[in-house]
Amino acid sequence: MSVGAIVAVIRKKEATRGSSYKLNETEKVVLKYDKNMDNKLQRDELKKALTDRSKGRKPPEPTDDELTFMLSFFTPKKKDFIAEDDVAAALKYWANYLEAESSITGIFSQYDSEGSAQLDVKAIAKLLADHEGSAVEENDLRQVMLEADVIGDGVIRKIEFLQFLDTWEKIKAKKKSSICTLL
Repeated sequence: MSVGAIVAVIRKKEATRGSSYKLNETEKVVLKYDKNMDNKLQRDELKKALTDRSKGRKPPEPTDDELTFMLSFFTPKKKDFIAEDDVAAALKYWANYLEAESSITGIFSQYDSEGSAQLDVKAIAKLLADHEGSAVEENDLRQVMLEADVIGDGVIRKIEFLQFLDTWEKIKAKKKSSICTLL
């Protein structure tokens, strides 16, 4: 993006928000990667933004599954772009994922017997049973798969694992809360 284009965007924002307006981090990211200036990151633009934040990762580029997840999770109606309002949350998720990626890989190596980089329902049931100390109720297993399988292919991939953990914690908290109300 040219300097003139950036100045034009800043002036537009100044006109609507006040003359001393400074770009926030999300706006800087969108300005840097949004080639057609539509205030959205298209798939290829998002890939570049995530790649630039993947220092030290081999390879640094997100996989197709990772991009599909990011676009599906952070975009209503699963469009092929992320709107400016959702960029900050997407970048935060990506940073958290990168931080946890080696731990997630370790878990997958333990429960992904086929080495497919995905966990099916049986593997998820075993993982949860091992973690919880007993078998997981079928309804809870269905619920966690429904919410965590963002890509929608019936398995949990590495990129979906943080969502899986978050969903499982919510299910457990809800069960605990309903038990407390009975008392």
